Amino acid sequence: MGQQWSEPDRSDTLDGRYAKTILAAAERDLLTVQSMSDSAPVESVGFHLQQAAEKALKAWLAAIGETYPLTHNLDTLLGLLSDNGVETEASRTCRTSPRTRWSSATMRPETQP
Repeated sequence: MGQQWSEPDRSDTLDGRYAKTILAAAERDLLTVQSMSDSAPVESVGFHLQQAAEKALKAWLAAIGETYPLTHNLDTLLGLLSDNGVETEASRTCRTSPRTRWSSATMRPETQP
């Protein structure tokens, strides 16, 4: 199969390469969703969309020099951005928790609703 994404060395954070690497991974997840057919399982689409959002938020945090926990929780990542003075539409208008289930639900079937 193809290569599996792994988190790059965080020592590159200061020159922006780390953020660019994570953002490129997010873009690959979006390309995966765009290449899926209309008959793709909703769980697969949801998983890749959640992964794209997670990686984009982590790239943003890395770009501002903030470290983040190893988490799939979008609310946690949005909270870290907010704590660093970055306000997003998502952090102001909605809670993302119901959508973050895609990550754990597709990796662990026993957590599916």
